[in-house]
Amino acid sequence: MQKKIVYLFLIFSFIGVLVSGCIKETNEGRILYVDSEHYTSIQDAVDAASNNDTIIVSQGTYYETIIIEKSIKLIAAEPNKTIVSASEQNLGQPYIIQIKTKGCTIQGFSIQGNYPRTNASGITIFYSNNTITQNNISDTSYGIYIETDSENNSVSFNTVTNSQHGIYISASYNDVFDNWMSNNVYGIYVRHCSLNSIFLNHIFGNNWGIRLKGATYNQIYQNQIQNNVEGVYSCCGAMVNTLYKNNFVNNSENAYDDDTSNLFSNGIGNYWSDYLVKYPTAQSQDNVWDVPYSIPGGDNVDRYPVVVPFSI
Repeated sequence: MQKKIVYLFLIFSFIGVLVSGCIKETNEGRILYVDSEHYTSIQDAVDAASNNDTIIVSQGTYYETIIIEKSIKLIAAEPNKTIVSASEQNLGQPYIIQIKTKGCTIQGFSIQGNYPRTNASGITIFYSNNTITQNNISDTSYGIYIETDSENNSVSFNTVTNSQHGIYISASYNDVFDNWMSNNVYGIYVRHCSLNSIFLNHIFGNNWGIRLKGATYNQIYQNQIQNNVEGVYSCCGAMVNTLYKNNFVNNSENAYDDDTSNLFSNGIGNYWSDYLVKYPTAQSQDNVWDVPYSIPGGDNVDRYPVVVPFSI
């Protein structure tokens, strides 16, 4: 009899939680809420979640570090007002949000580090098939750090500013598109990895717009690379990468490359804002200049530099 009473108590307690709105059932998993009435800590909600659950985080500032080891969606209810921040208590942590599983989505957060007081990354990814989108990240050592062997992640529509590295990709292949990188030391750093697609990004006012080191067979196209000290810097074993349909505009040096195996065209080349300064007598033929654009650092050239910038 006593056992039956305990079982009935547990059943009614669970039903009460569902009715209260702390957890809402859907066909694709449960919805958990972080707000003043339910979970007050993001990590507490993550710990309570199961695979395929969604966590909605209400506006506010959350001073915590978060480890995600379940395939969940973590979504800010109000993107510009939902802040996850480093604090005095967690300055020693190497990350603010860390993903240690596959199939997660992180969407809509303002993530604030405290660089250079801390070397924390905004979001660190250790596994594959995750989606990082619509986040605004600032003052971090690494805005978004994609670790070794973390493949097929989608990183899009994020903004990273005032950080050491905007997006750092290490020994993995991913899609990185439609991000805004500005006022960082490195906008996008691609290191010892292959088969990344980097496109439709806006990369402004960094020391290095895109840095390639030991990177091979990556596709870099349709990016706006503007007002950086170095637009693209490729060296140290970076080979057989293809860069085309990019706009190189008003960088102190638009590009540097020490290996002729990299291709600065794919049937069509790039737009170079200093082209006519270098080649004042060149002629246009079907929107392509008749003189190849020489890339500093070695003997590489863009064979099909275009006359008019691309729409990006």
